[in-house]
Amino acid sequence: MNQTIFAFRPGVELVETEDNAGLSLNGRIRMAGDAAQAELIRMIYKEPQTEESLTERLESRKQSGCDPGLSPEADTALELAGLILDFSDYF
Repeated sequence: MNQTIFAFRPGVELVETEDNAGLSLNGRIRMAGDAAQAELIRMIYKEPQTEESLTERLESRKQSGCDPGLSPEADTALELAGLILDFSDYF
């Protein structure tokens, strides 16, 4: 079975503010849209992550609930897709 590994491109730098995280590449900065994205960015920046490890982390954050119209699995998949779309230039 193939595993998807998430890693940032060479030259990507982590940008941190008091309450958020983002990425910088070639003078462009993109900040996370929420705390979950910021946490995933920090995880991937520290070391490449599998899709499974990111999904597990998002699901552990969902213990307090998710979008009431979605199953927890669908909500997690949408959050991961949002990260990929928002930061596609950095992967």
